[in-house]
Amino acid sequence: GIDFDEAQGGLGILSKNFKLNFGKIKSSLGPFHRGNLSLSLKTPSFPQVKINYKQNYNNGKIINFTYFIGDLISEIPDSSLSTAYINQDLEINSRFPLIKRGIVHHRIDFHLSKNFRIGFYEQLIYGARQAPWQYLIPINFYWSAQHSTGDFDNLQMGFDIDWIHHKGRTNFAFLMDEWAPFKTFDSENHHNWFAVQFGHSQIFDFIQQPLYFRFESAIIAPQIYEHKFPINQAFNQGYPIGYWTKGDAADFWIVLTWLNNNKLSPRIQLEYTILGEPMYGVNRRFLQNKKSMIAKSSLIFDYKLQLYSQLELRLS
Repeated sequence: GIDFDEAQGGLGILSKNFKLNFGKIKSSLGPFHRGNLSLSLKTPSFPQVKINYKQNYNNGKIINFTYFIGDLISEIPDSSLSTAYINQDLEINSRFPLIKRGIVHHRIDFHLSKNFRIGFYEQLIYGARQAPWQYLIPINFYWSAQHSTGDFDNLQMGFDIDWIHHKGRTNFAFLMDEWAPFKTFDSENHHNWFAVQFGHSQIFDFIQQPLYFRFESAIIAPQIYEHKFPINQAFNQGYPIGYWTKGDAADFWIVLTWLNNNKLSPRIQLEYTILGEPMYGVNRRFLQNKKSMIAKSSLIFDYKLQLYSQLELRLS
């Protein structure tokens, strides 16, 4: 949960094919409900500018392009400014400004048909300085941009797939952290760390009653969201910007919902999570040190009160 004051607000300019949003808001990019690898709603809201452009073609194909840049809270004190915040009435000054941390992201989604979409993205977390001009160019390739600026920053690349078929929907996502192309097959010093997600939804009949089934899983390497320079870790105010477990985790989630026309809609939810020890390092192995395991089952009743409100009762 979020244990601090959080304000949200923003402005938007919208047209048929173009969207411009500016504000302190939450963002999520990806097809999963429990969390996405690159950016999820679990992290606190942060100031950002987001641009989205959609191109429709006569054959039904659609291309979506998204770009955003934002400020994250690093929680790392900037001791270089300590003399600017001296108060003679305080014996110990515990307040310091924080070192700047930022994020820039661009992705392109190809809707190849009404039933199939694939999206590719690059994401950079940088800190201790203003965003390089190369990061402000939405169509620039960030892998080469951060390489040409000195390989200081945290580069993440990935793709996700959404496929609708036979009253069901299948999703897959892949994230690669710090790809080194020339060391891809070097088992000792490759710096190629991965996270994957798989999900499936299905609507089926059971005793003449419609049921909605949803399964999601995530496998995340220990180095994901970490970095050799702490200022470039993919965190916002202590929360990972992507999947909520942080790195070095395996997570499984099942939901079964009874679909009906009544106001009451019950569902069963099962969760199983293994948490390891996120850490940056070449020799770190997946779930080498298991810190905890979470197993949880819930019976949830959603009661629709009005058009835009509902009451939830949860028994876990």
